Amino acid sequence: MPDFTTGLVATDCNGSAALAVTQTPVAGTLVGLGVTTVTLHVTDAANNESTCTASFTVTDNTPPLITTCATNQSAFADGVARHPCRMFWAA
Repeated sequence: MPDFTTGLVATDCNGSAALAVTQTPVAGTLVGLGVTTVTLHVTDAANNESTCTASFTVTDNTPPLITTCATNQSAFADGVARHPCRMFWAA
């Protein structure tokens, strides 16, 4: 999860007081595939809070990796018995 607080802009009627800005889930949290809602919190010195939300989307765009492919195979017909085209598999 990236740090969304760096993109947040907030003001307060007491312009000189510092505002506390946090996010939930916190930056660095591991999330799975799909959309995760991030809630940003801004709190002033009087403990008044405002919140807003943003989305973080994780998309899987990596194809699977084949580590071992199937071996080549062949077949032959032996012309024996009642099944003149019986198939035998050779690995």
